Amino acid sequence: MMSVLRTVHGLALAAWLSLLVSAGIGASFVFGTLTPMPLHAERFDAAETSEHGRLVAGVIMDRVFRFVDIGQGIAAGIVLITFIMLFAAGALRLRRWSGRIHCGAVCLATMLFALQLPMANAMRGELQMYWSAVEAGEAAEAENIQTGFNTKHNVADAVLRINLLLLITATGALIHTSAPRRESEHAS
Repeated sequence: MMSVLRTVHGLALAAWLSLLVSAGIGASFVFGTLTPMPLHAERFDAAETSEHGRLVAGVIMDRVFRFVDIGQGIAAGIVLITFIMLFAAGALRLRRWSGRIHCGAVCLATMLFALQLPMANAMRGELQMYWSAVEAGEAAEAENIQTGFNTKHNVADAVLRINLLLLITATGALIHTSAPRRESEHAS
């Protein structure tokens, strides 16, 4: 039973990590491709045509990040539940340094994700207001909203990167702590 639980835990960690990596790669490709592209999006006719690629990229990535946040919620929930079950069963091998590192990284990553969710929802609200202002031709209002959004985006980007490092650490530590003990470890 513990090996199944540890496997589910590891797979959920890998899924969570994969979602974050995919989101980062997707954002760089979508913005990198569409921003310089000479697009015309009727929805944003009130904006400079040179901005249409960036605006369309934002609309696409908003949908991607919604999916990623839902996936993160599911993966983080499974990670946390299996972590608690493994911890309660004494199966985390906390005597090993890798077990302690895994424990800390999982706790911090889960906590950061929980703190990031309200900010992500606020950013989505700001995006909707921004797009509405752009559509209405309210350039000053749109710029004001974008300034606030960009500040939150910088924080969200840092949180995503930190969580990515924590999940890489948690996964590596889980692999190490799950490995069979060497003879030299049995003596201690």
